[in-house]
Amino acid sequence: MIPAQPALVLFSGRWCGACAAMQPVWQAFARDYRGPLRLIYVDVDELESPQYKAYAPLWEQSREMPQVCLIDEKGRLRTRIPGLLTRQQLTRLANAKKAGL
Repeated sequence: MIPAQPALVLFSGRWCGACAAMQPVWQAFARDYRGPLRLIYVDVDELESPQYKAYAPLWEQSREMPQVCLIDEKGRLRTRIPGLLTRQQLTRLANAKKAGL
């Protein structure tokens, strides 16, 4: 069951080249982000991690990587974006949640 909390979730894997390219973008975004969303990194190879166990249903629906999902306060998927994202795109996605979208 997906936790009932607003979150931005990144699904990634160590073996994925595109994920490796997105890693520094996510880290810079996470370092500076001061919004209402919880930022969650999920390594899809760590099947026993609390993050994977909580968010696995989202990952298992498409298995695209990297993949960012926006979750609302009731634990519902609002947006799924596969592929590389820029820091600006992550910021717009986080701000869309703040605006109630």
